[in-house]
Amino acid sequence: MIRITDRLLSLPLLEKCKAEDLRRIYRLLLDAGADYAEVSLPIFEKLGTGILPDRTVLRLPDRAAVRGYAAEEGGNGSVRNASFLLVPDDRGGVEEKKKKGLINEVSIQGALLFDPAYPFKRCFSYRITGLDDLLLYDYPAVFKRLKFLAGNLEFCPCNSLGCATALASEWLEAGGRRIVSSFLGKGGFAALEEILMILHISGRPKPAADFSALMELKKSYEAATGEKVDSRKSVIGDEIFHVESGIHVDGILKDPSNYEPFPPELLGRKRTIRLGKHSGQGAVRYKLEERGLVFSGGETEALLKLVREESQNLGRGITEAEFSLLAGAFADKGGVYKG
Repeated sequence: MIRITDRLLSLPLLEKCKAEDLRRIYRLLLDAGADYAEVSLPIFEKLGTGILPDRTVLRLPDRAAVRGYAAEEGGNGSVRNASFLLVPDDRGGVEEKKKKGLINEVSIQGALLFDPAYPFKRCFSYRITGLDDLLLYDYPAVFKRLKFLAGNLEFCPCNSLGCATALASEWLEAGGRRIVSSFLGKGGFAALEEILMILHISGRPKPAADFSALMELKKSYEAATGEKVDSRKSVIGDEIFHVESGIHVDGILKDPSNYEPFPPELLGRKRTIRLGKHSGQGAVRYKLEERGLVFSGGETEALLKLVREESQNLGRGITEAEFSLLAGAFADKGGVYKG
């Protein structure tokens, strides 16, 4: 079973947010499809009783901090108020690395620095982060080697070359079972929403994933940080289902899968056909039908010319209200009837 850990709440940029905003983001990450939420110590303290211990990974600054959060001696080996503790690798004591619930994070800055002789088997659980350039090399061979080393491995590809989500996808395709993401790709990692959608499209969806929660998560992130998410952001951008180009509109109206790998309804959204200088007759006809108007082919073409001219003059697309005025005036002059 594929396990996703999202590390958004371990990033310093979230630490100044209000506790109530962080709790909402935490819940939505888990609702959207992340199996675990990784949190930094400052955010861990702010979340308080909002923590779900069995779905939380606590990031510690160093190995010295482990003692304050590990379970008491004689316990079941789990950690206090979190499923796992994650610490950066310092090549410390082997016995300590074997503790149940302790994840050792190993950073590899490039594929050429990958050392198959690293003592991974000495860890109970470990994370490999980095390998930004792995797609430039024989990555299937590296993945095969990593999977052979042990089963308790999670991969956290970094994004300095814009390949993190692609690497995450290839890792899962190669049979990897644990992956680390960050919502929106924040911090320079693979994007949670993109990984979830890749799994859905490839026929391996997360059973408990709620795609509508991704849109709520985006809104909560914007409200908490004051940062506006790019309207063209894949999967959750506000304008990714806005279509203007004539050939695109024609193809989508005939079969949405021509241009859309997933339907907007999956995220609780709707498609928007926009009118502008790149529009074609299909888009104008569609907009007329929405208003119960029927134009002949020649009249539709003439109205399209007006729409393009108006869009050119305005330097932007035509709004719904502006099109209604144009179509209404054209209908009155041309004696066109309402259906």
